[in-house]
Amino acid sequence: MTLTRTLIAGASAAALLAAPLAATAQGQELPQELSALGLEDVRDHRDGDDDREIRASLAGTAFEVEYDDGRIEEVKAAPGAPLPQAVLEALVPSEALSRAADMGIGDIVQVEFDDDGEIEIIGTDGDGPVEVTIAASGQMLEFERRDDARRGPPDHATRHGLAEEDVRRIAAEAGYGDVDWIEIRPNHVEFDATNPDGENVEVRLNREGQVVREERR
Repeated sequence: MTLTRTLIAGASAAALLAAPLAATAQGQELPQELSALGLEDVRDHRDGDDDREIRASLAGTAFEVEYDDGRIEEVKAAPGAPLPQAVLEALVPSEALSRAADMGIGDIVQVEFDDDGEIEIIGTDGDGPVEVTIAASGQMLEFERRDDARRGPPDHATRHGLAEEDVRRIAAEAGYGDVDWIEIRPNHVEFDATNPDGENVEVRLNREGQVVREERR
């Protein structure tokens, strides 16, 4: 079970974070499909259900892979960058990648793997963001053109003035370190960090830049 701490908007983050959380469980060896990639900045987390989340960087691009009971469930890039090609080739069946390439889909930012073998790929073609569902055999099952990328809203849709430098400043003032994976949404901002107790957490800021939620990863 995921341990969640909900904070009161406007209150002192340092005071509200005084109660310690349980230490984050660390993974052991990397799965075979990732071990040969020469990954950097690897962070391996497990939740209470023993699901696994691995975050790492390759050639300067951050990404994460989620496992459910040993099966790859999702791989996605950090906001603002596509998934490295080497990661795609290591995790996604070549038939699915070939089909996506034949359709002119590139800059893939997210891939989801369904229990039935279907693969959902989010990327862009010549006309903008798209989502396509492909069978493991390479057969295209569904195609959807998206008005905006799943990785975040366009600038004009953001209903607050928080930029990345603001988020980093607010996080530092609240005692958070190792801030990364910043996602700016229309009504809030989320980021990963280490809290004052040294635990790996996901943090949410409201439109006023107040810490309103912290969840252990």
